[in-house]
Amino acid sequence: MDTVATCNQLQEDEAKRLYCRIAVFRDGFERAITLDTCDGCEYGQLYREVQCPELDGSIDIIPMQRGNFSMEEYLGIVSAEYICRTTQRRIGPSDCRGCSVRDAAEVESLITETGSLLKTVGLEKALTDIDDARHLLGSPQWKPSDAEKILTDASAGLEETLKRINIAYGESLKGNEVLTDLWNTLKPKLNIDTRFNQLLDGSIRAFIRRISILRNKESRAHTSELTPSQLEARFYLNTVLILIDFIVRLARVDGKL
Repeated sequence: MDTVATCNQLQEDEAKRLYCRIAVFRDGFERAITLDTCDGCEYGQLYREVQCPELDGSIDIIPMQRGNFSMEEYLGIVSAEYICRTTQRRIGPSDCRGCSVRDAAEVESLITETGSLLKTVGLEKALTDIDDARHLLGSPQWKPSDAEKILTDASAGLEETLKRINIAYGESLKGNEVLTDLWNTLKPKLNIDTRFNQLLDGSIRAFIRRISILRNKESRAHTSELTPSQLEARFYLNTVLILIDFIVRLARVDGKL
């Protein structure tokens, strides 16, 4: 593995000496550092764990000697301070590990791929709903009510997708169908492999039924009885994205989109 890739603050000069961008030396002199120093650095350990490019901060280092008769120095790390470039706030390791902003970046990557597919088949409205949910998931000012809004937007995107594809298959809709109705109507028309269908049909139906129930209980028009956590909201959004992608691609294979 590339040594510099082990930490976003490491850089290497032409002589292959390593320098840390955020190291602050107590005596004011800049020094090359060793991999031993990096291995023991709390900042580097956190970066290798979360792999977030938005992690920043500073490292307070005091130069020390190995013994009375040796001038070879090693670097003793006194403390590390963490800053999030996205929120421009000081954070602790626990904040970084549970960060919704980093999670949102992963969701955004999934949305980018599925989004281009939705644009191709003319499902921009569904994409707008999903994108609204993604923006909330990555908000630095997270509120419990945001989880309810994410659930509402994600299920609205799924509902729009199911409606449009049902119509593409020639189904006449009354306009009052809920998510479970739309899926039950569409599923027999989709060319799903038999073994795959046996494996996942129950899970898909259960998920759609669950998100439909939660949406009715927790939408902005209803009193919330059980507020989803941030992690649960991310699960619902990711699962909706994967399901939409799956359904749209099946419809395209059938030439309906």
